[in-house]
Amino acid sequence: MRLKKRVVAISGAGSGIGRACALAMAREGADLALADINLESVEAVSREITALGRRTLVHQVDVTAPAELARFVQRTATELGALDVWVGSAGMTNGSAALDIEPDEWRALLDVNLGGVVFGAQAAARHMVANGGGAIINLASMYGVRAVQRRIAYCTSKAAVIMATQCLAVELATHNVRVNAIGPGYTDTPMFRGGLERSGQPVDRLLERVPMGRLGSPEEIADVAVFLASDESRFVTGHCLMADGGWSVNGSR
Repeated sequence: MRLKKRVVAISGAGSGIGRACALAMAREGADLALADINLESVEAVSREITALGRRTLVHQVDVTAPAELARFVQRTATELGALDVWVGSAGMTNGSAALDIEPDEWRALLDVNLGGVVFGAQAAARHMVANGGGAIINLASMYGVRAVQRRIAYCTSKAAVIMATQCLAVELATHNVRVNAIGPGYTDTPMFRGGLERSGQPVDRLLERVPMGRLGSPEEIADVAVFLASDESRFVTGHCLMADGGWSVNGSR
């Protein structure tokens, strides 16, 4: 078990990639602190993890409120005895074009996708620096490295997550805290399916741009997170590992 006796805290753990990360890390021996704005969703995930024989706690959190993130970190350390790994998975999307997006929509998305990631990582890092180190994993996106239409706020937020990850990695390296990101591609999650339905775009049209020709699964992204959380990546920091089936390097588009 690659994460035996580790304590992992995850924001956005109630569904999609966050849920998959929680289950994958539990199978690797970790105990889990699960946070989401939807309390019922993380309670359901907690029951799945308990069935695997691991300890859990659940916490309702709005990631746009740094004080709530700090309370979640403190509760994790107090009740589970440590905080070894932080996964900033909470996020949202939108479909507004550059000429149409309103200031309130811009701020709301950046508050969740960027502020939630940065201040969650900050709260976790403060604990890790004081307690000998740890690993932080932020969820970015392939849209953080390539521009696409009608995604100005989302692309900007995910590009900023990648840069924030690099800045955190540089500042925290001497404290034995590694900070990395994952850039998922089209992944079969409720958020992806909801966006697809709103856009009316056929999934086959999207997959034409993916060299591997298929959607990723949340479990495949979770496997990347397990690697970045484990000692197998002990000399890796400041990196955004793209898990997108080749989308971001496809020059033939």
